Amino acid sequence: MSFVRAAFVAVQAIANHLANTAPNPSPIEGRYHTDELLIFRIAPQVFEVEQPLVWILAILEIATIFSSNGLIPVSPAIQLLVCPAPNIRLTAPFVAGVMLVLLSTATLLHCYRILGRHFTYHLTIRDKHELITSGLYNYVRHPSYSGTLMLIAGIPLSHITSGSWLAECGFVNPSGVFMIVVWSVWWVWGFIACARRAQAEDAQLRKVFGEKWDEYAERVPCWFIPGLL
Repeated sequence: MSFVRAAFVAVQAIANHLANTAPNPSPIEGRYHTDELLIFRIAPQVFEVEQPLVWILAILEIATIFSSNGLIPVSPAIQLLVCPAPNIRLTAPFVAGVMLVLLSTATLLHCYRILGRHFTYHLTIRDKHELITSGLYNYVRHPSYSGTLMLIAGIPLSHITSGSWLAECGFVNPSGVFMIVVWSVWWVWGFIACARRAQAEDAQLRKVFGEKWDEYAERVPCWFIPGLL
């Protein structure tokens, strides 16, 4: 079962890498929402840092699984990192986390393709900007943030719950108050950051497209989840 988890961890790390790789550079010209609070304005940088961290956790977890089964030698210098007798295993929260990351990646890659050159991590109005209403944008106004929120939920489920490298090697206590608070703050921060960016995008697009935007917003009233939010 541990080897199945190792495969899932590898797939999740690759998916997370694809989801967090900007499809286009963010030009300085045309940026807006630049007066946002710093704690929310740094969202793109936070996800740039999160990407290598997930890779590190994935590599350590896979190495631990293989070393505990005697498939790779472990030097004394890194023995503490891979744990002498881990209980890394497949769990329901882990599988749920991986599924969320995969769904998030599919959603974000779809948005990257549909928006094309208009998709940048910093909010920007490009030359000859278009109002895209096809694909998932036909159901919610900000599906890329739907994908981001799934990613924000999926990564902790995968890496800081029981059965994970962090938990089984004793680096975190998944049911401890501290980790619950950290997880809650992470998710609330992510949701508020997405909501504030969605508000800013709506206001800017209304300025640019006027009546065309109002018609679209009336037809597609929800931000993230059709019929709910």
